[in-house]
Amino acid sequence: MKRFLFFLLPLPILFFAQEINWNLMGSGARAMGMGGAFISVADDASSILWNPAGIAQLIKPEISFCGSFRLEDWSTAEGYSDYSYTHFLVDHASVVLPFSLGGGRVVFSFAYHPILDWYRLDTDTISEYWGDYLYYRKLSGPFSSFAPALGFNMGQFSLGASFDLWKFGPKYYEYEKYDSAGFAYEYEYNEKNNPSSIGINLGALYTSEMFRFGGVIRLPHTLKQHIEWEKTMTGDINYDSSGTIEGSEIGFPMMFGFGGSVILANALTIALDYEIRPYSKMTINGATYTNVYDCNQLRVGLEYMFNIEKFALPLRVGYMTDPKTYADKNGHVVGNAFTGGMGFVFDRISFDIATYYMFSNELYEGMSEEGTYTRFHIYLSTAIRL
Repeated sequence: MKRFLFFLLPLPILFFAQEINWNLMGSGARAMGMGGAFISVADDASSILWNPAGIAQLIKPEISFCGSFRLEDWSTAEGYSDYSYTHFLVDHASVVLPFSLGGGRVVFSFAYHPILDWYRLDTDTISEYWGDYLYYRKLSGPFSSFAPALGFNMGQFSLGASFDLWKFGPKYYEYEKYDSAGFAYEYEYNEKNNPSSIGINLGALYTSEMFRFGGVIRLPHTLKQHIEWEKTMTGDINYDSSGTIEGSEIGFPMMFGFGGSVILANALTIALDYEIRPYSKMTINGATYTNVYDCNQLRVGLEYMFNIEKFALPLRVGYMTDPKTYADKNGHVVGNAFTGGMGFVFDRISFDIATYYMFSNELYEGMSEEGTYTRFHIYLSTAIRL
């Protein structure tokens, strides 16, 4: 079926379909409201994801959190494996601690954030003359990391580094039930991915009253995976087994991005980012995987700040391309995403909300016309400054 290919059990859950998107996630309601054009803006705690030099802009201790609601939908004219499902995700949680050092400032941050979200859900019941068959399959839990980061500010210049400690991986669950006059069984399978890697991200930022410029480099690293699995069957056939598998090693290539922004009338910010993600150089067990495409991304965002008596009210809009790591019959799939958002900023606390809508038209074998793949996200975040 389209987009939802499961493992040949007990194969590991690390690379079961090229339609799985390996492109990195972004987060933070403010950043996403601006279309992810945040490499040069980079002035809140989510900067650890976009440009770690940005955390050096924070001058007060801060606790922040961002969560999201996500809807994913695939629909076709002929109902070709159509699906729609929703889930919730913790996108970011962090603490920031700034310290004065000479004439500059050193800022330490520690964050949790997802890196790749592969949520999938498939369920169906089939009733025929030969019996009833029910199946349920779910892939949940993103690849995510703990990320310590350090930023240093000296006047108009800032440098930063973050370290993605990959600690958590997706879980896969499968359930089947078959019942007929002469044969019946129930089958369950569980699989857990335990990844390990350290991804190092380096950032730089220049700020002035009107202009800001930033750059980020994501160093190459190798993702190792340790798979735990367990399966049981009851009914006319009974067995249970479990074990561990060392999953394939995924080599992520070096990636880098740059951005610039301009601030007009101390109220309007216009930002532009371009990030180069050469996934075609990604390796599996040391060999280049030829069916993965580059995911170079363009991001544009605007923010207008209304300053009211006791708080500020920012309004945001943005656009980003959403290239996939896979292709359809027409070639490399590239989606388009439109975003918007707003916030309420007080001296000690801020609240932000953003929406994200992405669509791509895709054509696969067995389809007479293109289907539409859409994602809709709502982000909610808050930051408390101590």
